[in-house]
Amino acid sequence: MILEITLLLFIVCYAVIAIWLAAGMRKPYHLRDGFPKVSIVIPARDEERDLPALLESLLRLDYPSDKLQILIANDESEDRTREVAEAYQERFQCDYRVIDAYDENNKNLQGRVRPIAQALDHATGDIFCMTDADCVVPPSWVRGVTRYFGDSVGLVGGITLPFREAARKNLVTALETLDWAFLLGASSTLSGRGQTQTIIGNNLSISREAYEAIGTYRNVPFSINEDLALMQAVQKTGRFRAIFPADSETLMRTRPIPSFRALISQRRRWFKGGNRIRSFGLFVLIYGFLAHLTLPLWFLLFDISGFLWYAVLAIGDGAVIWRVLKLSGQRRLIIFLLFYPIYAFAYPFTIALSYAFTRRIKWKGRIYGK
Repeated sequence: MILEITLLLFIVCYAVIAIWLAAGMRKPYHLRDGFPKVSIVIPARDEERDLPALLESLLRLDYPSDKLQILIANDESEDRTREVAEAYQERFQCDYRVIDAYDENNKNLQGRVRPIAQALDHATGDIFCMTDADCVVPPSWVRGVTRYFGDSVGLVGGITLPFREAARKNLVTALETLDWAFLLGASSTLSGRGQTQTIIGNNLSISREAYEAIGTYRNVPFSINEDLALMQAVQKTGRFRAIFPADSETLMRTRPIPSFRALISQRRRWFKGGNRIRSFGLFVLIYGFLAHLTLPLWFLLFDISGFLWYAVLAIGDGAVIWRVLKLSGQRRLIIFLLFYPIYAFAYPFTIALSYAFTRRIKWKGRIYGK
């Protein structure tokens, strides 16, 4: 009986925390006007398939071309990535360059960080915007991001979700969309409450002033979660804030994860940076995963009433997810909330199990860890 009451309180508290997170998601920020010079950096490693869609979306940016620079950082690609990037040279009216990454004797410049850092050496903008080659940006992306750089803001993150069309056609992608909505929605709310804990590298912007203040990427200890390391370096200066607003103008799309195995690999990489998250954010993250990992106990202890506690968990999840789906214009996906607690149980459980076999992480064709 004591165990049952304890578990009940645990789940109810989770739902309360989730509703509290959802309530604070759309905090208003002070926005500025103007069109500062912007450099967009895109690391690309074997991206000949996805790069054209991104470049086509960049051609539609609602931003003055004389205030824009685009830098494609070719990261030792073995396919036609460089040729694809060069083919767009004449179509852009702005400063557009393709840069090849090169070997550099700096232990902090490993993996994806190296091409980004070397491309930023050529950046002429006052604000540096970064995304990935498998993403598509909205026309308002740059204009929307630059508005937030005021009041000592040095770094701005944005929400990214899988392609809308894929989520409509595939159950796994729909659930992946809900998962991104929950994780990034919660992160946005924590940021709005003054507790910016994380950021996502495919939708990240940093001011030149903040980037130079940290000594560039060459002075940031390497992490497989380079976006989180960059954010924390900015925060440690004491001069700049990092924020993660939930804004439809900066919301972009990315190619969905092709398989459950790839999902586990991605989440393992994300969780590897969990020890870098500050105490409050880490508490919220762990609490959320433990709440879902207790799923089998509800039916073992409560029999048919386990469905009631399942509903309580779904309500907590849905409070955050609904705000992001509304922001992204995908309200209809809320129907898949019926399956989300099972999904949110399955992959943390699989991740925990996978650590019994290997701690290595494969990312962008490179292996990290032992």
